[in-house]
Amino acid sequence: MAGEGGRLATWLAGRFVLRPTSHAIDSGAQVRFQLPAGKSSKSIEAFAHVDPQRIAEGLFPDLLVLKLPGTGGRAERSPALPSAVRFSGTSEVWTWNPPGYGGSSGKASLKKLPVASLAFFDAVTKMRRGEKTRVVLMGNSLGCAVAMWLAANREVDGLVLRNPPPLSATILNVATRQRSRLYQSLIRLPARWVGRGIPAALDILQTAPKCTAPALFVQCSGDSLVPPELQAKVRQAYAGPHRLVVWEGLEHHEVPEEKDAGEYYAELEWIFGTQEGK
Repeated sequence: MAGEGGRLATWLAGRFVLRPTSHAIDSGAQVRFQLPAGKSSKSIEAFAHVDPQRIAEGLFPDLLVLKLPGTGGRAERSPALPSAVRFSGTSEVWTWNPPGYGGSSGKASLKKLPVASLAFFDAVTKMRRGEKTRVVLMGNSLGCAVAMWLAANREVDGLVLRNPPPLSATILNVATRQRSRLYQSLIRLPARWVGRGIPAALDILQTAPKCTAPALFVQCSGDSLVPPELQAKVRQAYAGPHRLVVWEGLEHHEVPEEKDAGEYYAELEWIFGTQEGK
């Protein structure tokens, strides 16, 4: 349920935050799945780096990674686990397209995201989670809000959260940044009103205290969309053990070259539970 802003504020917040696309994208070697969407829509489209033979034989992976992309992300572009990460077991990476994105049915809506994400999580884990399978959520930007909602409501073994945005504060930041003082004074009140339309389920500052699984926070130091001081509030509210990797000088959407990502890969091993990273 939205906060004081009501349905109009929630709709406007969705228009402000979401960037759905449905054009065809090359998914590479990934396998496409159509999953039940619960009450959110008719179906959810997912793409996965999997071995169909292992699925046919009923063999579960040691590591199951569920990826939640950002506001303009698409599952078709999702990469496999980085080859630089030392992991000797079997792994699968599943990424969803939320309602209104790609081949997922329905319209893009902040209100639908929490219910749809639970349906995605439940469908994949029902199929691919064995007794010894570790489940890790990887969220990017808006996907962090979804990942933390899932972690607060389902059993997971770890999270990787890149540039997590307190959405209400982020809307205010985007609306006022690089503007004149006069414009800021005029837009501040309506921007705060729209921010109050963010559903409570996607309010990271409310879900963070309910998350107890280990988390790796990844912060771009030059992030102008979700500045480091906003990301720090999320880490301070997080209840579980967590570590931080800072990507120096990078903007919100940028990633480092593989040669510069050694610390990140090492911390992924901690989250993934490899022998080297424990």
